[in-house]
Amino acid sequence: MSGRTATGTGSRLCSRLGLASVLFFAAAASALAEDSCSFMAPDPVLRPHAYPGQTLNQPSRHSSTETVRPHAGLRIAIRQDGCADFVTTRFTLTVARGRERERSEDEWIDFARAEVAGLKIREPQRLKELDAFLARAHGIARRKSERAICRDGSAPDAGDCSWDSLGGYTVSVKRGRKATTISVTEYVSA
Repeated sequence: MSGRTATGTGSRLCSRLGLASVLFFAAAASALAEDSCSFMAPDPVLRPHAYPGQTLNQPSRHSSTETVRPHAGLRIAIRQDGCADFVTTRFTLTVARGRERERSEDEWIDFARAEVAGLKIREPQRLKELDAFLARAHGIARRKSERAICRDGSAPDAGDCSWDSLGGYTVSVKRGRKATTISVTEYVSA
């Protein structure tokens, strides 16, 4: 009987040690994966305290989200993510539905361009290429629900730009019952 107890205890001990080893290696692998991202989210786009109620949330060292309400009926969220070989910046403009007439997609793109250009940002030159994309977005054919182009001017292949193109831009307009959402994304690959 004592032999069984010793073996049973030994098995449980080995099982616990095995589980602890697996958990240790899983945590180590997770830490390595986290550290494999050499790019961090870029500095915030907006100047600090530029707007009442402005927020900055950084859930990790690789992402951040800024939110602002530049005027009544408009909320802008700026999400940035970075990792080993890319940086993505997405502007999401949410416009409450009002009583004015519905705008066309091109009018919403012009609206987004004007609002993004009017933001109180840290580095005015930072959004120059994004502005140029929005200026020519009208002439870009829509694929599914967005208009997209690569940074080198080529068309995205199968929905995404290749690494050789150094990233790209997208814009989409989604009309909802209570709000219209315009998403403008710039992604840079290295």
